[in-house]
Amino acid sequence: MNEKHTRDGLRSLLGDNYDTYVAADVASALDVLQRDQIDVLLTDLRLGGEDGMNAECERALKLRIRRSAS
Repeated sequence: MNEKHTRDGLRSLLGDNYDTYVAADVASALDVLQRDQIDVLLTDLRLGGEDGMNAECERALKLRIRRSAS
């Protein structure tokens, strides 16, 4: 999510009960997705000029499929 106050609010709300990762843009989100196993992904519809739903969700699914095949 590219708005800092939204990222901070979600981290504050969810951080006590869940491992929470935030990213300001698609590149940062992909870094997180490549490093860690993510079970739930919340994204902006528009993330840094890209379509957040298509960009992140499609890439996240591809990463998950590759991990499962390994």
